[in-house]
Amino acid sequence: MGFGFPAALGAKVAKPDVPVVDIAGDGSFLMTEQDLATSVSEDIPIIVMIFNNSALGMVAQWQRLFYGRRYMAIDLRHCPDFVKLAQAYGAEGARVESMEEFRNARSSGKLEQARAASHHNDACREQAGSPVQICQFD
Repeated sequence: MGFGFPAALGAKVAKPDVPVVDIAGDGSFLMTEQDLATSVSEDIPIIVMIFNNSALGMVAQWQRLFYGRRYMAIDLRHCPDFVKLAQAYGAEGARVESMEEFRNARSSGKLEQARAASHHNDACREQAGSPVQICQFD
């Protein structure tokens, strides 16, 4: 949990000519969101796709499988707006609510042009000059 984003940064540093995409849940991304500062300040361009399921998914899975659905401390209904969070760090953010919106953002070049990505549902937005692009799915 939380390993995807920093691992993606390392992969991009190791292979700068290869596109790198981190696909994460909101809980996983929240564990290492501060690495947005590293991505922006060190100009490490990656795309992060965040799926907003409002839960610590892996913890919920274990509690479902091994603890008789007795859930504790997995609710993330009050997550930040990841598009705004990305922008606060100087990264780009896009919000999509459907596969069609995702395809449109991708085909228009919004995802490829951004250097880092974020998560949330809405119309894709872009902030020029950012090394990080975030695409949020709600």
